[in-house]
Amino acid sequence: MTVDLLTRLEKSMEAYDEPVKWLERLITTTEKREKKHINELATLEAQRAEEVRIAKELRGKIAEAKTAEEDLRRKVSEIEGVAKKNEKGRVGLPSFARRDNRRVEVAFGEESERIRDVGIANGEVTKVRFARAAVDERQNQRIRRTQTDCRVS
Repeated sequence: MTVDLLTRLEKSMEAYDEPVKWLERLITTTEKREKKHINELATLEAQRAEEVRIAKELRGKIAEAKTAEEDLRRKVSEIEGVAKKNEKGRVGLPSFARRDNRRVEVAFGEESERIRDVGIANGEVTKVRFARAAVDERQNQRIRRTQTDCRVS
C-alpha cells in the first residue's frame, strides 16, 4: 500500500512539474519580449527626439531665409525707386546703385537656393515621419499578435 502511494505521489509530481515548466518557459519568453519591446521603444523615442531637434532647426532656418528674403526684396524695391528717380536725369542706375543691385541679385539667388534647400529638407522630414509611423504601426501589430498568441496558448 505504501508503495502504491509512493508511485501515485511520484506520478502526480511529474504531472504537476510539466505545466509548471511550461509556465516558466512562457514567463521567460514573455519577459524577453517585454525587454525587447522596451528597448525598441527607447530607440524610437530617441529617434523622435532627434526628429524634433531637426524640425526645430529647420524651422529656424526657414524663418532666417524668409527674413533674409524680405530684406532683399526691400533692398530691391529701394534700388528700383532710386533707378526710377534717376531715369529722368540720366540713363541707367548710378554706379553705387549698380554695385548694390549686383550684390542684391547675388544674395537673392543664394537665399532662393537656401529656401529651396529648406523646402527639400522639409520634404525629407515628412518622409521620415511617414516611415516612422509605418514602422510604429507594424510594431504595434506585432505586439498585439504576440499578446493574443500568449492568451491563446
